[in-house]
Amino acid sequence: MPDLARLRHGWMAAAFALAAGLSMLLLTQVDTIEFAPQRWLYTITGWLLVASAIGPLVEVLDAFGHILLWNGIGWSAGLALFGLESVGSMPIWPLMLAALALTFWPKDPERVLPPAAIIIALLGGFAICWLGWSDISLPIPSDWLEVN
Repeated sequence: MPDLARLRHGWMAAAFALAAGLSMLLLTQVDTIEFAPQRWLYTITGWLLVASAIGPLVEVLDAFGHILLWNGIGWSAGLALFGLESVGSMPIWPLMLAALALTFWPKDPERVLPPAAIIIALLGGFAICWLGWSDISLPIPSDWLEVN
C-alpha cells in the first residue's frame, strides 16, 4: 500500500506536472505547432512532463521524477525561447505549470538532488531543443547601438 502521507503531500505537485505535460501535448494541436518541423520536440517535452508526475506520489521514484521534471523544464524553456518568432509565447504556460510543480514537490531532507544533477538535466533539455530546432533565428535588436 502506498504511503498515504506521501500522496497527501505530493498530489498537488503531481497535478501541476500532469497539467504541464497535458497542456504541452495539447499545444501540438495548434496549427502553428502541428505543421511545424519541430512538432516532435513539443511532443517529447509533453511526455517528459507527464512522466515526471509519478515522482511526487511514489517515494522510490522521487529522484527520477524530479530529474524528469527539471529536464522537461529545460526542454520547455528551449521551446519557449526558440519558438518566440514562429509559434509565439504559447509554450510559456506549460513552463509556468512545471515551475509550480517544483514548488509543491514534497521535500525530504535526506534525499536532496545534487545541484550538478539539476543543472545537467536543465541544460541538457535546453541543449537538445537547441540542436533539434532546425532554424534558429533570434534577431538581436541592435538599432540603439548604432551611433550616427
